[in-house]
This record gives sequence, structure tokens and C-alpha cells, in this order.
Amino acid sequence: MGVDLKIIPERISKDRGRGEDGIKQYTLWDAYSHADPVTYPFIYEGYGNAFVEAIFSRKPVVVNRYPIFEVDIEPKGFDVVVFDSFISKETVGEVRQLLKDSDRLAEMAETNYMLGWRYLSYEMLQEKLEILLVNIYGS
Repeated sequence: MGVDLKIIPERISKDRGRGEDGIKQYTLWDAYSHADPVTYPFIYEGYGNAFVEAIFSRKPVVVNRYPIFEVDIEPKGFDVVVFDSFISKETVGEVRQLLKDSDRLAEMAETNYMLGWRYLSYEMLQEKLEILLVNIYGS
């Protein structure tokens, strides 16, 4: 189908370096930096840490509307290409068009990054935890 797909789990590690066989290993962040879109065709996933990683790496995201995405992530307004269980010709066309439009890609990345910062960052978590603790224990 003309897609340059790399399936390289043996080359991805938690740390950059060399494996026991001497072959270079890269982090997941390295892989994201070389991706065009990051795709999630999952039927089921937990909250979506991989989704969060993709938006913080400022990559366009193509995602199946799995249940937790629909309930917890989609309502926050992330600018992503979504599909329902099946990747149609329309979905492929939308992604192709997106990859040709650098302004749109930049806009999408910035929107998602800012929404990620607002809803999913450590700073947001710290703020929410502080409010919770003050409500429980007082200042």
C-alpha cells in the first residue's frame, strides 16, 4: 500500500543506548520524533498514556474512538482525526490531506499541546491535588 511501516520493538527501550547484541536502542520519544501521524487503532486502552505522549510530542494523532477516549479524552476538545472501529477511505484521505498541510499540522499540534497542558500536565495535577488536600486538611 506504499506505507513505510517500521515494526521495531527490539529497537525501543526505556533508555537510549545499545542492547546486549550491540544494536542501538532508542526511546519511545525518539520514535515519536520520526513519526508523521501517531495512530491508535485500539479497540480498548486504559486512560491513554500513549495518546498523552503523542500530543506532548506535538504530533498529529489518528485515533479509534475506544470507550475511554470517548468518555474522558474526546470531550476536552483535542484536534485529532477520529474513526469508529474501521479506517475508511475517507479517514485515509483526511490523513493524506493533513500531512500535506504544514500550517494545519502546526495548528493541530499547538492546540493539542495547550489542551494537554491544561488538562493532563503534572502542573495541572499538582494544582488539583493541592486543592483537594486543602479541602481535606485546611491550609
